[in-house]
Amino acid sequence: MTPLCVDLCCGLGGVAEGFLSAGYEVVGYDIQDHGYPGEIRVQDVREVDSIVTQWEGQRITVLWASPPCNEVSLRDLPWGRNQKLLPPDLSIFEACFELGRRLNPRVFILENVRGAQPWIGRAPLHRGPYYFWGDVALLPALRPGHIKKERKTGSLVRAKIPFELSYGLAMACRGG
Repeated sequence: MTPLCVDLCCGLGGVAEGFLSAGYEVVGYDIQDHGYPGEIRVQDVREVDSIVTQWEGQRITVLWASPPCNEVSLRDLPWGRNQKLLPPDLSIFEACFELGRRLNPRVFILENVRGAQPWIGRAPLHRGPYYFWGDVALLPALRPGHIKKERKTGSLVRAKIPFELSYGLAMACRGG
């Protein structure tokens, strides 16, 4: 049976590239297709009930979530800390955690930035600029030089998960 990775807030597909290379079926969710390399469902992840219904009776090997970091990043920057900003909208984070509970994947990982910690709790693990919640023990140990943050230039600037990280996790999750 082919393992399945569901990639929430899938963006540019850094996670998909590693999982596809490791032989997974990959289905991503985002509000727009940014050239995603796997199957994409253009849908807001906050439509939790609809997404849960789509996966009834199917076993998800890995549920990966990378909610947008814009709002929490701003509050972590020196000029953001000095402003009286309202708390960030955490509805996408909350939806991802809720999908993790309701879809009951074998492995759940939520990735974001250091600035998310005051809002969603201390990250049990980080690799370079990537902070992780969930089943973090499965994340591969990478040397700092292997973690590179890629950026797509132009009007859309989004972080892309490094291939080494996603491929390593994909391989770690294939067993059992």
